[in-house]
Amino acid sequence: MSDTNTSELLKSLEALYLEGDYQQGIDLLLANKDIFSSGLYHYNLGTFYTRMGELGAGRYHLELSRQEGHLAPDLLNNISFIEHQLGSADLSQSLHMSDRLLNFFLSWPFQTYLFIALILTVVVLCLFVWLKPRGRLVRPYFLLCIVPLLPIGSYFFFDQHKLAIVIDASEILEGPSAIYRSDGQIQAGTKVIVGREYNGWHFIERPQVYKGWVSGESLGILAR
Repeated sequence: MSDTNTSELLKSLEALYLEGDYQQGIDLLLANKDIFSSGLYHYNLGTFYTRMGELGAGRYHLELSRQEGHLAPDLLNNISFIEHQLGSADLSQSLHMSDRLLNFFLSWPFQTYLFIALILTVVVLCLFVWLKPRGRLVRPYFLLCIVPLLPIGSYFFFDQHKLAIVIDASEILEGPSAIYRSDGQIQAGTKVIVGREYNGWHFIERPQVYKGWVSGESLGILAR
């Protein structure tokens, strides 16, 4: 029965999409959230928001859908569309290679780091067996034992920082309060890396052109 309901709702959503009645599609999704899988729900919601021109909410839900592993053909196209609308100031389009690398590694879930650590553990064990270590080679083999711990250590290092999507265009302030001077604005839909948090305010660390404090109410944090 649930499959039938989902199929019928998807047909209704498709009809609303083709008619350009995006707000009605959003309302229908919100009212029937529990019927859809998380990935499918966020994909459709993100698509409707994007078509309405609400790039912040659209990208946030599309990124959540990607995190859930729902890689629909149009999902990446929709995200790319938003990225190109924003230009080089976006984290994924940044002119700074360090911004792109951090975006790449922060997108990995813990399971990925754990899998890499397990693979390295197997490799190190095979090397131990194959090379038949001798006492005089203790130091090199000790270093080999550390290698599998590097991915896990990297995860906890990166875990101090979080990816976020700017839902609404916001002022970037010099400090964590509305009393501080503005250093500029950041567009809705921009993907950023946030670090410190204080009283509901988050410090944007990357892209570097947006360094400063923004209200947490204007951000959608992408949990890892």
